Amino acid sequence: MRRHVFPLLLLVLAAPGCKRPAQSVPDAGTERRSNRVELSPEGFRNAGIETAPVDRARFAPRLVVPASIEPDPRNVARVGARVAGRVARIHVRLGDTVKRDQPLVEVETVEIHQVSSEFLVARARFREARDALERQRLLVQERVGALQDLRRAEAQAAAAEASYREAEEHLRFLGLSEREVAAIKSGATRLPERSIVRAPIDGRVASVSAALGQVLTGPEDLVTIVDSDKLWATLRISEGDLGAVGAGTPATLRVPGQADRAFEAVVEVVSDLVDPATRTAEARARILDGGTPLRPGMTAVATLTLRPSDDVLWLPAEAVQSRGPERIAFVRVGDRVFEPRLLVAGPERSGFVPVAGGLDAGVEVVVRGAFALRGELDRAELESD
Repeated sequence: MRRHVFPLLLLVLAAPGCKRPAQSVPDAGTERRSNRVELSPEGFRNAGIETAPVDRARFAPRLVVPASIEPDPRNVARVGARVAGRVARIHVRLGDTVKRDQPLVEVETVEIHQVSSEFLVARARFREARDALERQRLLVQERVGALQDLRRAEAQAAAAEASYREAEEHLRFLGLSEREVAAIKSGATRLPERSIVRAPIDGRVASVSAALGQVLTGPEDLVTIVDSDKLWATLRISEGDLGAVGAGTPATLRVPGQADRAFEAVVEVVSDLVDPATRTAEARARILDGGTPLRPGMTAVATLTLRPSDDVLWLPAEAVQSRGPERIAFVRVGDRVFEPRLLVAGPERSGFVPVAGGLDAGVEVVVRGAFALRGELDRAELESD
């Protein structure tokens, strides 16, 4: 019994016993098949045929690589006390959202008293040097003072002002607010007793390593702040693919537990160093989705859209069908008429196949439904034999 896959199927084949004329394939050096497949309207709909013009820029190869989510190093702050002392108060907890200059930790330290005293002394010397300079200027104007004395007074006033400004910045370095610095300038009798550790950036508290009563020597990290709206994906690119990956290469990220959601990213830098053990280089991709549920430390799978090659055409794997040792693609040559073309193709990579020959530029190639066309072509040849 003859099996029909599509109704009203019409096949145009070479006459039995006649030798098919060999036709050249551009750049392939192989034979082009002359048999065609014509589908009825109903068969065309059932096959779900979709075509696309042959264009090197239309389809691009894709590369799937492992990735890890990391914070942008420019948006991570590891904040320490800067001075020796004892932790007196902790203002934040893990996961808190903080703003720039917000207090994080208070530290009791004797250094703040020393710096405050140095500031007051420096301010007094600056005022004295400034007054002496004004007097010397008046003497020179009245022609009773020496110009050399004026130059000496100017140098002393400049040195005194530099010491005064340095002492003022030292107070701010210890965490004093502008209001507290202004209070010291105005002659407040009670000096601050604690150094305030403040947030240098906006972000979320990623870790708190401080404890009440903890004795600090100065260099310890007390709080880590991360801006989670600005994350990177670190990718490992094999050395054979480095030529096709560069700044601007788009990437799509998927993480475990969120397989139904894709996160868009773009490669910004590829390392010049190749790891001799893994033969891979590190690439960093900036994640474009701000405020995503991604967190630093997550693992991900990245799909990179590579730059198309000038001498290779990439087709979706579904468009390339195997017939024994040969691989073919179907080209539209009529309204519902399709012709197989013998291809010079390489191995599949991430759902796409490189084609070096067998297709003319601009022809409509079947990108969906090619499997059904191949089945009808095989069946028709068997019936013809």
